[in-house]
Amino acid sequence: MTNKQFIKLTEYDCISSTSNKNGYFVVYKNDLAGIIDSKNNIIIPCMYDYINLPNENYCEACKNNKFGLIDLQNNIIIPFEYDKLDNYLPDCLTAKIGNKSGFIDINNNKLSEFKFEDELFCVNNRYYACLNGKWGVVDKYGNIVVPIIYKDPIGLNKELNHE
Repeated sequence: MTNKQFIKLTEYDCISSTSNKNGYFVVYKNDLAGIIDSKNNIIIPCMYDYINLPNENYCEACKNNKFGLIDLQNNIIIPFEYDKLDNYLPDCLTAKIGNKSGFIDINNNKLSEFKFEDELFCVNNRYYACLNGKWGVVDKYGNIVVPIIYKDPIGLNKELNHE
């Protein structure tokens, strides 16, 4: 018989079925999310509408329908003021306020104007951006890398994959 410790399922309403490389799990209690480790230690208390597993030492979280970034000690790194937040690179996040998106760094400094429509998203290390209903590729400073002339991201992706 092995000496394994198991998480008490009755303590939480839901436990994610996957963990990250550090053995952290997202848990829900009373519709609020938090993070525990494989030994049932609370890493982040259940106090968020949504939380993801940590990317390095940070977690994207949502509180009162606004997104921010916290560290593993539950300190706020980026305030909960964004309508959407995604962390694709260690030093750069895409953020959305209202119907405009842009880039910020880990210290909440704006790297680009918030001028892009829809959400910015990353495919094959390229940031797809929409401006005036057309799609192209930009860098994390909002500089155009591939002209914003495509009617949809699928057509743009097909064009880029034929390079």
